[in-house]
Amino acid sequence: MTYSYTQLSQYLTCPRRYQVASNLIWKLLSWREWRTMESAEQKYLKRANHVLAVSQDDRDFFLKYINAARLSVIPTGTDSLPEPLATFFTQHQPVFISAGQLEPEYDLPVQIEALGRVRVQFPRAGLVLLGHGSLEQDLRSRIQAAQFAADILLPGDVPHAVTMRAISRADLMLRTTLYDGDAISVREALHLGTPVIATDNGMRPPAVRLVPTSNVRALQEAIEQSLAASAGRAREKSAADESNLQAVLDLYRELLD
Repeated sequence: MTYSYTQLSQYLTCPRRYQVASNLIWKLLSWREWRTMESAEQKYLKRANHVLAVSQDDRDFFLKYINAARLSVIPTGTDSLPEPLATFFTQHQPVFISAGQLEPEYDLPVQIEALGRVRVQFPRAGLVLLGHGSLEQDLRSRIQAAQFAADILLPGDVPHAVTMRAISRADLMLRTTLYDGDAISVREALHLGTPVIATDNGMRPPAVRLVPTSNVRALQEAIEQSLAASAGRAREKSAADESNLQAVLDLYRELLD
């Protein structure tokens, strides 16, 4: 069955029909583009002397076109951080992190004030406040008024995997609250090996260093004591895991020998 231009125009006059037709056309174009791309990939794969895959799924896909002997799997670095977190962690040491929300109950002004005091002894110290909330604009204004505004980062909400990597890379996690429960983020930080300083709510895990509510002096002292206690702790705080880069270099040497 065929349709004239006039009949097709009348059919597409209905918004719902136009949307359906547009979706079908888009899917057809996308399918053609994908087939063209797949054909090009096959051509280049067959011409390559060796193919480097970054995951097992990629390897399984490439095996449809080339021999396993011409394939290697070297994953990309898994602990890298997206911007602006990556640059912030590179430029600051130590880094403190809060993984709550920008809400009044998290008592974030006390962390900002404590950071200013800690920076007297640790001038490269920085603070990352993850999440978003009703206090975001007030906090940004407070931060901009501080002399160390560039040393506090509000990146907003980030994926959970990124949160875990940031907590793992941080030197301390801060959990200052006016009221709180058994925070999962506290237990996650401890599991990752990151020390935690938190307001005493009567239900913190034993490894947490406790401070009173809204006490800047106590928080400052707890931070400085925690940093002193962890000075000899062998935790790698590199910008990214470079073992995969070494694996790539080793592969190139092997292929060129």
